[in-house]
Amino acid sequence: MYHGVGAPDPATGWLESAQFGILEGGETGDFYGVPGAHGARVVADVRGEGIPAPERRYPSQSIRYRPDGRPFVGTTAGILNRGDRERPVGQWNALELICFGPRAIHVVNGEPSLAVTNLRRRLDGREVPLVAGRLQLQSEGAEMFFRRGQIRPIDATPPEFRDERPVGPPAPAPRTGR
Repeated sequence: MYHGVGAPDPATGWLESAQFGILEGGETGDFYGVPGAHGARVVADVRGEGIPAPERRYPSQSIRYRPDGRPFVGTTAGILNRGDRERPVGQWNALELICFGPRAIHVVNGEPSLAVTNLRRRLDGREVPLVAGRLQLQSEGAEMFFRRGQIRPIDATPPEFRDERPVGPPAPAPRTGR
């Protein structure tokens, strides 16, 4: 989970955040808005296609990411990645999370899996851009191993991922000097 803010949900311990789902079976790269203590989910804009209720992996996951899809603006739904890019069980997967301003790209084994734009949270009746926050690593009911983790600053979306078309106007550059 990334861009974690606010107080943790007392039932889960999770901050309000965006989640880069990691689960074998094609779910690595999915997006979820995670509620924190005040119970609201992160809001995002995404291009994709609606998923009919009988075909959903989970009831709240109603959109599948498609870079050429129609815009979904202001969604709090779970978003399925655009296709399984995982390696076979027992092999390491390389995962990258690229965040620049209120935009995030989930990359699985070098291929963009999902891109969301205009990440924000609803707070006191207004929407506030979500451009920074804490990282949280968690595992639900299964072992997970991480190796070779890196965090590094960027000053633009890397060129190889700029084709992941954003929804709406371009995001403003994040402020520096924190």
